[in-house]
Amino acid sequence: MPPSPPGAHKAPALQRLIYYSQATFAAAQLDSALQDIVQAAIRNNHNAAVTSFLLTHQGWFLQALEGPKASVTATFERIAADPRHTAVKVIASRAAEQRCFAAWTLSARRLTAADDYTLALFQQHERFDPARLTARNALALLMTASQKPAKEILWVN
Repeated sequence: MPPSPPGAHKAPALQRLIYYSQATFAAAQLDSALQDIVQAAIRNNHNAAVTSFLLTHQGWFLQALEGPKASVTATFERIAADPRHTAVKVIASRAAEQRCFAAWTLSARRLTAADDYTLALFQQHERFDPARLTARNALALLMTASQKPAKEILWVN
């Protein structure tokens, strides 16, 4: 049997998509909504080889999706159609060398007043507005928040 051409068995290219959106439900419903979101996402992301980290703060969501491009695109399209949020805006969608959130099919974290210092680093401490984040800062904020002690990560696959 002749040898395979170079790259013939290469894994699909890795894609990272970061978006933000605004919740359409009341703050009192956040825990219940997130529980539903996380349960569905763990199942769906696992099947699609997608990993993810989701932040929520002051009625906003900020999320990174990582995986094969087709899977990330399909996952994002499903998320964008979800009526639990609106004003969905992609901050960045590009190839990635490696996963930043490889440990989780989905992990989610709610930011609190204890995160004011971290938010101040990104000029987000007084009023959270993900529209003001650059792609680099959005990823940095997500990565910083994902490094908090495990007891502060609310939902993990």
